Amino acid sequence: MKKFSRKNALLLLAAGTLIIAVSQVAVHYSPEFPDFAKGALSGIGIGILILAVFFGDFKTAK
Repeated sequence: MKKFSRKNALLLLAAGTLIIAVSQVAVHYSPEFPDFAKGALSGIGIGILILAVFFGDFKTAK
């Protein structure tokens, strides 16, 4: 798979973290939130974070 640029990888990291945070807030304030939706939102957020870490171009300066 193609590497993401540093800017796009950082954007994906922020998006994944935001998705996980929104799902946690929604679960906290909505007692009737379905289990499938909880798992799906958390899984999508974690998947985006993994994509950003594995395929991001985070080369250190030499």
